Order: sequence, then structure tokens, then C-alpha cells
Amino acid sequence: MRQVLAIAVVCFGAVVAACAQAATITHTLGDNDFRPDAGISLSLFSGRRAGDPPPFNVFSGSDRGSRGFVTFTHVVPVLEYEEDGVLELAIFDHDSFMPGQDTLDISFDGVQQDTSMWEGISISGRASIHTRSMPVAPEFFLDGILDVVIEGRSFAGHGQTSNGLGVDFSSLTVTIVPLPASGLFLLCAVLGLGIHGRRKPRA
Repeated sequence: MRQVLAIAVVCFGAVVAACAQAATITHTLGDNDFRPDAGISLSLFSGRRAGDPPPFNVFSGSDRGSRGFVTFTHVVPVLEYEEDGVLELAIFDHDSFMPGQDTLDISFDGVQQDTSMWEGISISGRASIHTRSMPVAPEFFLDGILDVVIEGRSFAGHGQTSNGLGVDFSSLTVTIVPLPASGLFLLCAVLGLGIHGRRKPRA
């Protein structure tokens, strides 16, 4: 009997130790088909995207017509989060060739985000695709849902009346808050007392 209890305690300790470690969860939409910061053609982008689900299989808008508009939703478990998440995005042909050229509007759950990291990174003279990682505050995914909207925009001196774009993939990574060590020790102590209390008195 003592051997069984010893094995049970060891197994429980291993489970508790695993629960004590912070865990990450990643939800990815679309496929990563291109190396970052690469010059590619629209036909190559469209051809590689053919097997992906909407909106990761199309180029939205144009530089002389309607603005590019892409929206999608990430889903993660409803758990306790304290650290910022990370949204890794690959955007094609957003046409920002110099610092200060703001050609993107990106919002999380309807709240406009800082897009300065996307400025001045496009390859001059051709379409290009770029991958950047944006911080996501916990309040945006505590309910388990993150709605992302990406819109192209033109600006004075851009030479375009609009701005089309495409999204290759989007990947949201979040970190679960582990149970504090004090809580784990208390849990082990309670379990130990419970096992001890259940022992039958000797005759």
C-alpha cells in the first residue's frame, strides 16, 4: 500500500511541476510561403496563396481603385494571461518606401495600433513582402478572441489614389500564467494531509 501511495505522490508531483511552467499557445492562419523582406511579383503571391482560406488567398484592393481591406479572427483558450501576446504578420505590397510613410491602418478589436514598424521597409521599384511582430496587450484576447483589421492607405506625395495589399499569414502567440509556487506547495500539503487522514488505524 505504501508503494502505491509513493508512486501516486511521485506522479502527482510530476504533474504539478509541469503545471508550474509557463506555457505558450500559438494560433496560426494562412501558410508562411515566402522568406521575409523579399521582392516578389503579384502573380507569384497570388499563385502561392491559391490553396489558403480567405482572406489569405487573395490580394485586396489596388493602387488606383479601392483600398486593400483584410480582416480575420484569432481564437485562443479563455485563460488567465498577464503578458503581452505577439502577433506575427506577413504583409505583401503595402508600399512604404521611406520613414514616415504611413500606408497601413491595423486595429485589434477595433482599437488602432502603432504601425511605425511597417514604415520605410518596402523594396523600392517592386512589390515586396515583409514580416513583423506586433505586441498585443492581454485585454485584447482575454475573452479568447482577437479581431484583426488591416487596411491600406495612401498619403500626400505617394502618387497613388489608394493602396492594395495582401496578407501571407498571421500567427498569434500568448503565454499562460503558471500557478505560483506557493499555491503548488499548498496543494501538495493538502493532498498529503488527505492521504494521511484516510489511513485506517491498526488493529
